[in-house]
Amino acid sequence: MAAQRMPNIRKLVLPRWCHLSENSYQFAFRQWKNLQTLIIDQRHSSLTWRHKIQASGENCINLTNLKSMACLNEVVVKEIVRCFPNLKKLSLSFCDIIDTFKVLPIITSLKKLTIFNLSHCRFLQRCGYMICGRELENILLETARYKCEALIISCLHVDCKFCENAYGIVRLHAFFKKNWRNDEIEEFEF
Repeated sequence: MAAQRMPNIRKLVLPRWCHLSENSYQFAFRQWKNLQTLIIDQRHSSLTWRHKIQASGENCINLTNLKSMACLNEVVVKEIVRCFPNLKKLSLSFCDIIDTFKVLPIITSLKKLTIFNLSHCRFLQRCGYMICGRELENILLETARYKCEALIISCLHVDCKFCENAYGIVRLHAFFKKNWRNDEIEEFEF
């Protein structure tokens, strides 16, 4: 219904509870040729995430800004790189990143990427332990320094009050419900 009534939409948010069929996503994104900014909240693993990414990547040729709140693994990275070769601004703030080195193909493969936001992410090793500190920052900065205009890493969980509030087990859902609209990149602000 929204796709038919708003064909010229430029900014779209697909919340976590937005679960439609693959055909529905294909139909909707075919209508939104002018879509420039897409925000997907998919913090919990779901098959629909891939449908959303594929449908938007195949149909929205003007899409240059993507914010994804998901668990970033190898499959997700490959889909982002494959479906959105023209991305200029990418925000993965508050993502769980399973392998730090899986972020690097995003920086090296997306040729037009100018701003990359990794603020407040949880970087995890395969064994589940969090990685933080200057070592991680140095790896990412070294890779991005010749590529991006800005790599945003506003914290690495070292005494960050924002992360403390976000990742407390009891407050997680309430925090994201209130703060999903916030981002360090202007195009993703609501």
